Amino acid sequence: MTRIKLQLPSHFSFSCQVPVRITDINYGGHVGNDTVLTIIHEARMQYLKNLGYSEMNFGGTGMIMSDVTIEFKNELFYGDVVLVSVT
Repeated sequence: MTRIKLQLPSHFSFSCQVPVRITDINYGGHVGNDTVLTIIHEARMQYLKNLGYSEMNFGGTGMIMSDVTIEFKNELFYGDVVLVSVT
């Protein structure tokens, strides 16, 4: 299967820090793949809140995350703080 390569924009309009909690750690001693998506979702919710929106009311319309691509760069461990940027 061909690997997906993300093309990132040159500018991100919002950033937040998301700490890795002990409940984010899997049996391998690091953040699991499924938990990475929850970290992304947390940043997405903070981004929307910062703009005065919510998932249920984005300018009068609800939102659904219908697709996601994650490119893993590093492992995450308990105590790490992830800087997440959104645009």
